[in-house]
Amino acid sequence: MPNALWPLLHQYRELLHDLAALGASVIKRWVHAYYGVTPIIVVIPHTFGRRLNFHPHLHILVSAGGLDKQKSNWVHFHHFDKYALMYWWRFAVVRYLAEVLGADIENTGALDETLKQQSKRAWNIHIKRFSSKSHFLRYAGRYLRRPPIAEHRIISVTNHQVEFWANDLKLKAWVRIKVSLEEFLALLIQHVPDRYVNGIRYFGLLSPAGRH
Repeated sequence: MPNALWPLLHQYRELLHDLAALGASVIKRWVHAYYGVTPIIVVIPHTFGRRLNFHPHLHILVSAGGLDKQKSNWVHFHHFDKYALMYWWRFAVVRYLAEVLGADIENTGALDETLKQQSKRAWNIHIKRFSSKSHFLRYAGRYLRRPPIAEHRIISVTNHQVEFWANDLKLKAWVRIKVSLEEFLALLIQHVPDRYVNGIRYFGLLSPAGRH
């Protein structure tokens, strides 16, 4: 999701809850249109970036197959069209934000211009395959209920500031970040999940309504 949309989700945090269902719906619809089956979908929402910045995105785990409900058999597949999914996801997010925020934001002109610009650019979508069940568990476990920063990345803590390591993708190197105690606390607070928000969501065949 483009960084131009991050401030909107930071200001209207209640929208984060719907992003997981939106992402799962995009994949479920694409898989059904392409293969005619219903897959297993697990979504892990994620809000923090490498610098502890607010970077909302989704980690979506999809089965390499799905249930053909008409024939009652399992159909294996391996191909996911990265560009088609990007177009579907971009359209879904832009339309969702336009409908939900259009009635709440006073400056709708600025919102419309932002959404118009983001609907014309390419969005980043990464698709990778797991080699084993343990690979899947190690990956999923990294993003479930863990702190936004690992303890080994914290270099020092004094009465005035905190220094920690951050992986800078532009420089392709680890850099030292120094912030005040108040700034560090503010960075952490923005990643605390809202009350009753689940760290993992189930859709498709694992959805509460579809498990039967």
